[in-house]
Amino acid sequence: MSVNEFLSAKEKQEEETIKLNNGDSKDKISLDILNKTWDHYSEMLKIEGRNSLHHTMRNKKLEIKDETKIILSVESRIQKKEVENEKLKLLNLLRKELNNYKITLEVLVDEKQKKDLVYTPKEKFKYMVKQNPEIRLLKDQFNLEIDF
Repeated sequence: MSVNEFLSAKEKQEEETIKLNNGDSKDKISLDILNKTWDHYSEMLKIEGRNSLHHTMRNKKLEIKDETKIILSVESRIQKKEVENEKLKLLNLLRKELNNYKITLEVLVDEKQKKDLVYTPKEKFKYMVKQNPEIRLLKDQFNLEIDF
């Protein structure tokens, strides 16, 4: 059995053991309690060493639609997959804490949310100049060479 097969089997087993909590309660979603519960869950992930998912959840963009739908916007499909894998546990906690067993969670990839990341020295220099144009003056005054 390969490592990937083992991990897939383990994930499948976990999915089978976790059932979604159901009930009749349908309290109005409190944004304050939602954010506190979300942040608490995120901190639990950090303690467990699941830093990637922790980061995804900390940089959240939550929206409440209707009275039962929570929409989370993420930056990439990888982040979406991570959240989807954790969805049952997260929904169970949210349903319990918000006392609303009709809550659903939808994860959307928001292309506009992607940040401009700088990698190369040239990109870094351009980014810094955009933030503070006087950096170019310093470069010119001291005859500095930026390693492009």
